[in-house]
Amino acid sequence: MSRRIFSFGLLAACALLLLLPPIAFAGSTVIFSTGFEQSEGYIAGFPLDGQRGWVANGTGGNGVLSGVNQQVFLGYNAPLSDSETSTTVWKPLNYGSVLSNSILKFYVEMAVIDSSPGVIDRDEFRWSVYNTNDDRLFSLIFDNGSLEIFSFLSDGTTYDTGISFKNGVSYTLVILMDFAQNRWNASLNGSDLKINGPISVNPQVPLTFGDVDAVWFYTDPANPGDNYMLFDNYQVSLESATRPTLQSISATNRQFRLRLFGENRVGYAVEASSTLASNSWVAIATNIVSSGSFDLVDPMQPPPSQRFYRGRWVP
Repeated sequence: MSRRIFSFGLLAACALLLLLPPIAFAGSTVIFSTGFEQSEGYIAGFPLDGQRGWVANGTGGNGVLSGVNQQVFLGYNAPLSDSETSTTVWKPLNYGSVLSNSILKFYVEMAVIDSSPGVIDRDEFRWSVYNTNDDRLFSLIFDNGSLEIFSFLSDGTTYDTGISFKNGVSYTLVILMDFAQNRWNASLNGSDLKINGPISVNPQVPLTFGDVDAVWFYTDPANPGDNYMLFDNYQVSLESATRPTLQSISATNRQFRLRLFGENRVGYAVEASSTLASNSWVAIATNIVSSGSFDLVDPMQPPPSQRFYRGRWVP
């Protein structure tokens, strides 16, 4: 584990904007939360690795930045050896099993800062979720080369979300994990990334929650860029909310009118499929429930001979 001391003068000029979470839930239990402030025991000018129970794997740069609101960076300083492929920092939480009818919510404010002018190398920054056995369940990749966002599952498959990001822009990232249904999804600044993928594709891997890791993955281990990720206001919470239920209200010319019942002030999506194949589900409506439900009409024209519907939580 790295215990190097770095100079932070250049990094301290970049700051994150504080944004509110996009939705609320019926009940919330905070598992872990930090703003990396001095009042919490975090010391600016030193690596995050080794502070307040945070650990690291890899010798790339990481540390706590000074300021009115302290924040953390990962990247910038190259690792000590070009045999390394990544540097990871995380807070071991080892929460274990997540009860049904509850979802795990990860909230963080982040920004990816580009490599310096003249530095051609750009890397990936990831948020990776692990179980209590230290198995990686899934990752969300911010690729600083393409400026695109990808989901990366436990079997090594990668999916393009179709959403891009900008360097130096502050984002609020929310990841929701429904362990009982083995599904996860994410939003960026309140925009649904529409991932809705499996937490684990391997039925032999225990669906427990261990930690959420920040990862600097080098595109070229021999020549990593001096790009870096800032993050702040890191929080993991257990949220309780009513699972959505769907009811068919009417059908006119085979166009179905549906009603979704759920928890007030919670966001839900209604998805439709004609085949039930895992990659065939398409969101036809997304809304936040008020007064216990919302109505929608399937807009597909002409309507297919058969159609299936389901509801899910969205960030």
